[in-house]
Amino acid sequence: MKRRHHDDLLKETFADGELDALREATLNRGLAAIRAKQKFRLLRNTVFAAAPLLLLVAALFWHAPIATAPAIVAPKTASLPSLKIYPAANVADMAPIPTISDQELMALYANRPVGLLGKPGQQKLVFFDQPTKSVD
Repeated sequence: MKRRHHDDLLKETFADGELDALREATLNRGLAAIRAKQKFRLLRNTVFAAAPLLLLVAALFWHAPIATAPAIVAPKTASLPSLKIYPAANVADMAPIPTISDQELMALYANRPVGLLGKPGQQKLVFFDQPTKSVD
């Protein structure tokens, strides 16, 4: 169908005002669709342009919290009536710590393979039936 016949058919199908109204409605809908696409593109481009700036600002102002030790608060003695404070013990008033000889120590473990290793005064008691940790 040729263009002229097509236009004649449209003119016959739609009366005088109907064809103009159809053209106007089609034009308005097309313009609205184009405007919506333009708004979406503008919004998308704005977001992509602002994202690096926002990340830069966040990196400048964000800092990791500094780990601090919790504060030690001394208890108030007035609020704790059951707290009793005793004077420090004098070392001269204390009873001496009893010591045992090497033979008495070895006699305590008579049924186990044990030995004293090291210089006198710096000896360590070693149990030979237990695995030892290797020091690399």
